[in-house]
Amino acid sequence: EILMVGIGNSVFGIDTMKVTKGKFFSEEELIRCPLDKPIDGIYCIGKHDGDVTDLSICQWMSSRLASASKDGT
Repeated sequence: EILMVGIGNSVFGIDTMKVTKGKFFSEEELIRCPLDKPIDGIYCIGKHDGDVTDLSICQWMSSRLASASKDGT
């Protein structure tokens, strides 16, 4: 499973099977990953000019759309 996440002005893809390696993580045991040097299984897909406020992904296509807004609209 690949989870797409917008953090700040970056869009990341997280391969949950590769990152967890069969382990269970919870609120008490978080996965720590520096954004400038992602761990194995976390990939920086792209960057936006502003903070990513919306992220849309089509299930059957490889395209991704990220948008940013200063006023939240």
